[in-house]
Amino acid sequence: MSKAAIRNEVRDRLRALAPDERAEHDGRILERVMALPAFQRSQRVFCYLPLPHEVNTRPLVEALLEVHGTAYVPVTDPDERALRVAELTSMAELAEGAFGVPEPRGPRVVDPTTIDLWIVPGVAFDARGYRVGHGGGYFDAFFGAHPTDALKVALAYARQMVDEVPASDHDVPVDLVVTEAEIWIAEEA
Repeated sequence: MSKAAIRNEVRDRLRALAPDERAEHDGRILERVMALPAFQRSQRVFCYLPLPHEVNTRPLVEALLEVHGTAYVPVTDPDERALRVAELTSMAELAEGAFGVPEPRGPRVVDPTTIDLWIVPGVAFDARGYRVGHGGGYFDAFFGAHPTDALKVALAYARQMVDEVPASDHDVPVDLVVTEAEIWIAEEA
């Protein structure tokens, strides 16, 4: 199955998720990720801000702000087709950015090598950690240009797991996929 077909199928599954069920799953997923030893010992955590169909990471970003005073979030530049890491010190700094994703106004861009743990979005994932994103290739290009040994964690609903994501040489898998049902540790490809 192609990435486009997987994206469409999983988006249909996500549309079928009732709002109360989604909220319950979000709570379980965030509890699981915050219980990870790697998360607890990380000082500089990058976390995406959600689109409506994604796991709601806002409470996680708020917790990072409360504990560390800072969270690190993506800022996209569609003209350059680039993703950057920006420092966030308050939710009040957020405004609608590229693709409708909240981003800090006047972002303070930071060196990605300083990030201890990455929490990334996606539409679909397989047991090897490969992901189908929204189709722009921003995260794969970013991690290709900025290789890291820091743990890469995806947050997803169990219904976003698929048998296999077609992977190319430029695709960068995540290390863990945290769902409401379990934590998937990426298998060797």
